[in-house]
Amino acid sequence: MKKLALLVFLFISASVTTQNDKAQEPGCFLKLNKESLITLELDCDVLKDRTLTFFKLKVPGQPTLSVKGSKFTNEAKALIQKAKTGDKVILFDIKLLDYKEDIAPIIITLVEYH
Repeated sequence: MKKLALLVFLFISASVTTQNDKAQEPGCFLKLNKESLITLELDCDVLKDRTLTFFKLKVPGQPTLSVKGSKFTNEAKALIQKAKTGDKVILFDIKLLDYKEDIAPIIITLVEYH
């Protein structure tokens, strides 16, 4: 799981752009199941001296939740549990301590692993 968190923040810190339907959209696009998403660690060595301080979590059909810190709160985990396979869960408005630049959102499509 730490490798996944490392991958996520490599994409965030670089503000990677991917091509989607011939249009450039900034962000990081992942496919995870609910269990992997809930246990995702939102910090890693790539951040060096920076600390994740805040992000917003959006689950389709649910109100946006603001989260302080780098871990999913119990409320955030419960919100993720309401998502369905195929839903796109979005982490956005990501803030790092002493870092002023905008960070691209993380868009996670929920999948089932068999």
